[in-house]
Amino acid sequence: MSIGTTIKRLRRERDMTQEQLADALGITANAVSQWECDRTAPDISQLPVLANLFETTIDALFEYDDASKKADVEKFFRQIREELPNDAMDERLRLGKEYVAKYPKNYAIAHEMCWIIYHSDKKVREANVPLLRSLCEKIMAECTVQTYREAAIRLMCMLGNDEDWEKWSKMCAEDYKTYRGEILAARYWEKGTYDDCRMRKGANKLELFCHLLFDNAGNWSCPEKELMWIEYRMGLMKSFGENGTIPPAWQAYYAILLTYKADHLFQMDRNEEGYGCLEEAYREFDAWSEIPDGTALDVGHEWMFHGVKALKNEWNYRLSDGKEEYSNYMSLFTDHYTYLETVLKMPKNWKGFDRVRGEERYREILAKAEILAKKEEK
Repeated sequence: MSIGTTIKRLRRERDMTQEQLADALGITANAVSQWECDRTAPDISQLPVLANLFETTIDALFEYDDASKKADVEKFFRQIREELPNDAMDERLRLGKEYVAKYPKNYAIAHEMCWIIYHSDKKVREANVPLLRSLCEKIMAECTVQTYREAAIRLMCMLGNDEDWEKWSKMCAEDYKTYRGEILAARYWEKGTYDDCRMRKGANKLELFCHLLFDNAGNWSCPEKELMWIEYRMGLMKSFGENGTIPPAWQAYYAILLTYKADHLFQMDRNEEGYGCLEEAYREFDAWSEIPDGTALDVGHEWMFHGVKALKNEWNYRLSDGKEEYSNYMSLFTDHYTYLETVLKMPKNWKGFDRVRGEERYREILAKAEILAKKEEK
C-alpha cells in the first residue's frame, strides 16, 4: 500500500477534508490530492508532522511489516553501496534523508547518512552539518554500537564548528582506548598486579601499532615518498616476527601493502618489481583465506605484546587472561579475499595499474584474484 493511500485512509477515518489536512500542514489542498493519487509524495520534513497529526508513527504511514522493513532497508544499502555511482551525491543525499526520516530508530541508516554527508563536497557538507549533528547526538544518546559511536565522535570533531570541537573532542579523549589503557596499566602497577600491567601494555602497543600502520602519511601525490612509507610499514610488521618473518595476524594487511607498493612501482616504470609484489600479494591473500574465522593469531614477540592475539574476521582481540576486547583497528585482521580482485578491476584512482591493465601478465594475476574472491562467496 502506498503512502498516499494510507494518508487518504487516515484522513477519512478522522472525517477530515483535503482542505482541512492542507491547512493543518500549511500546504495546498491540491498538494494533498496529488499525494492521495500517488502522483507525488510528502517531503521527508512533513512525515513527522503527518505522523503526529494522525497520532501514529512514520513506519505506520508506510504500512511496513517487519519483512517489508527488512527488505526496504536492504534495498537502501544496496542502492547506496552498489547501484548508485560514487559521484551521484545529490541522489545519495536525497535517498539518505528519505530513509533517515522513514526509519528514525535505525542507527545503521543514521551511521550511513553521516558518511554520505562526509563524502559530499564542501558546500553540501557545510549545509548539512546541522543534520549531521542531530544524527550524531542521536547515536550517542540512544545507540550502543561502538563503531557507530566512534564514527559519530570522529565526524563531529572533523566537520563541526568550534563549539562542536570543544564538546566532541572531550568525548574523543575519553574514548581513546590507549589513553585509558595507559591509565589502567599505571593503576595495575600501583596495586602491584604486574602481570595485569604488562598485559594491558601489550594491548596498548597493539592499538598504537595498528594506528601507525593504518595511517597513509599523506604522500598521495608523491609516489617515491609514498613508496618509502609503504616499505617502512612492511618492515615494521616484519620486525614483529622472529627472523624477519610476518606474524600470522598481519598477513592480510601485509598483502594489502604489497598491492599498494605494486601500484607505485608501476607508476615509476619499475614493472618487473611491481609484478613481483602482485604475485606475492596473491600468495599472502591465498594463505590468509585458508585460516579459519575466529582463529587466535600471534601479532608478534611475546616480550612486546605480552600474549595478546588478534581474532581473525572478528572485531576483538584476546588478552593473555582469555578476555576479549573490541577494537576499531581489528579491520586489519578481517577477511580480504576480494580485495585484490576489487583493486585490479577498479577503473580509476590507481595510476600505476592504469599503465599495465592491457598486459597479459596483469590479466593472469587478475584471473587468479577472481578465483580467490569466490572463496568468500562460498
